[in-house]
Amino acid sequence: MNVSQIYARNGELFSGRICKQKRQ
Repeated sequence: MNVSQIYARNGELFSGRICKQKRQ
């Protein structure tokens, strides 16, 4: 597994959390 792949997964989860918080 490449570090970029791990960052991509974490980025999706992190961005998703931020989007949810921004919506609220």
